[in-house]
Amino acid sequence: MLEALLRGMGWEASAMETDCLLQHSSVEQMEKKNEPLQSLQLIPGLPEEIALECLLKVSYKCHPCLQKVCRRWEKEVTDPLFYRERKKAGTTRHCVCMVQALVPEAVAAAGVAGGEGIELKLEKQDAATVLYGISMYDLQQRTWERLPMIPEFPQGLPLFCRLVSLDGKLIVVGGWHPSTWEALRCTYVFSFSTQNWSRGADMPRVRSFFACAVMGGSVFVAGGHDENKTALSTADVYNVDADRWESLPDMSEERDECAGVVFHGKLFVISGYGTHTQGQFGSSADVLDPYTGSWSRREEMWGPMTGSNSSSCPSGGFAVARDELYAFHRQSLLRYCPLRNVWSTVQEVLLLPESSRVDSPCSATSVNSNNGDQQLFVMGSATSQCRGMIYTPHEEQQQGRRGTWQTIEFSEEFSGLSHTCCIVEI
Repeated sequence: MLEALLRGMGWEASAMETDCLLQHSSVEQMEKKNEPLQSLQLIPGLPEEIALECLLKVSYKCHPCLQKVCRRWEKEVTDPLFYRERKKAGTTRHCVCMVQALVPEAVAAAGVAGGEGIELKLEKQDAATVLYGISMYDLQQRTWERLPMIPEFPQGLPLFCRLVSLDGKLIVVGGWHPSTWEALRCTYVFSFSTQNWSRGADMPRVRSFFACAVMGGSVFVAGGHDENKTALSTADVYNVDADRWESLPDMSEERDECAGVVFHGKLFVISGYGTHTQGQFGSSADVLDPYTGSWSRREEMWGPMTGSNSSSCPSGGFAVARDELYAFHRQSLLRYCPLRNVWSTVQEVLLLPESSRVDSPCSATSVNSNNGDQQLFVMGSATSQCRGMIYTPHEEQQQGRRGTWQTIEFSEEFSGLSHTCCIVEI
């Protein structure tokens, strides 16, 4: 069975390695004799370093099967060090995960509990009752798949939740209950090794429409508003390994519907508005230095420089590629110059051919190409349908050279709009 599993996923082993892998039953027999785990060979007949190299080549999709072979393999595959070894060995792959609206065609393929109920809701849903799931796009294989639903929300993710990734895991934070619209403090973590969701510690306070980003191995949240629609200046940080939230110093002002991005090793919380200036987006940003734990303020970072008169935050969010900060806003791709504190237009999206453009960007993240180059991944709408694009900056972009755009293809099942996305290395 194991040989078929390995070959079925495209992994080729020598005759000796295959024979050794198929001897896993001897490991199970040793376990029955209550042998200590540390005394068991990873693969009988192979040195530990070669056995580990064999396991590192196995796709993450097969990790749940590996864990069923024996206790030693289960311990190895679920150990955080195993993920780090896979990164060092270059056997991980980069995928884009996104919170995406479910369409009726997606229900049968999702295979989740309550599928018939989801289908009924989707047939009757309007703009205010859209249901969401997590879709994943494999940048190397160019394939799409739907991740399992959170057990507590089998019929759709919390509305307006935030999605980030860290150490090969996905973290879903906050949002509104899809049925009651109650603001939630919950945190959920998805492990690709086990293909299971786990409930993390709740956020210290309720916050909606907040900035969320990963920096230095932790998840940061800031701004938004509470259950009383009061804009927040507070911020918190989540340690995934310790499953613990801690409060941070307050920002310089309230920032509801702000945007967050990590740039030059610091957390930028950009724009937003206060309780008494609802809808009037500001142009300043608060910047968190992780080493000092303190905030600094950057004036006029967003708004006037883009010609938007501070009327809105970037519609497609922020993303970093080649150590430069980009924003997708309305029909423009913008790039930030930190020395001059100004934004410049890289390209007008409307100037692209209609068959390969995103008219209204909704979400963006940075990705790595097969050759290690950094690109921008953007999802948005185009003539009443969803469209995905990958932008590769030109090496001489500073001299006015434009980058290149590539269209992402997907089926009707994955045609729903996405409001947030992130890159995950699995």
